[in-house]
Amino acid sequence: MRTPGHDFELAVGFCHNEGLLAGQPVVEVKYCANGSAAASAFNIVTVSTGGRAPEPTPRLATTTSSCGFCGTDNIDELAAMLAPVEGDPVEWGALAAGPEDLRSMQELFDTTGAVHAAG
Repeated sequence: MRTPGHDFELAVGFCHNEGLLAGQPVVEVKYCANGSAAASAFNIVTVSTGGRAPEPTPRLATTTSSCGFCGTDNIDELAAMLAPVEGDPVEWGALAAGPEDLRSMQELFDTTGAVHAAG
């Protein structure tokens, strides 16, 4: 799932979750057909990096627009791909209050019962 019109963000996020960026900067993301969204009925994009990408891990499952955990062989593989987070740690109280704070701002969810949010 993605916000309509955010094909580039979805593609870059997928590449990041799959370990295909390997620390390389994303230098360009573009639609494959004539460089415009209108000409690309299937939303096919190319993500170009500043270097050579690693070979992708073979998959036996269908790829979807999930968060990236689905289809990963194990949690150790994911942990090995993560870089240490810099900066001050988040206080436990602020982290624990996050879901309730976010839910309090989801007025549309009260009506629909089906709206996702990000904070």
